[in-house]
Amino acid sequence: MQGFLIIVYGENTNAGRENLWRNSTIIADHVQDSPWVVAVDFNSARYSSEKVGGKALSLAQLKPFNDCISYCKLPDLNSTG
Repeated sequence: MQGFLIIVYGENTNAGRENLWRNSTIIADHVQDSPWVVAVDFNSARYSSEKVGGKALSLAQLKPFNDCISYCKLPDLNSTG
């Protein structure tokens, strides 16, 4: 059985992250039923409460990342620290 390991460090810009969301969905379509593991720092938040300091993130800012996570069927593994 073939599997995939994908390691990602996300861009700090919105444009760079939008490209990452697009490429992630392409990869998800490619690997389909093969097992895959993503080791990643997306440099993005799923929930406004994850951001510390500064202006709160709006739902519109959170939606593209959450849509990507949902499309790719990636579980959200909670972390601390």
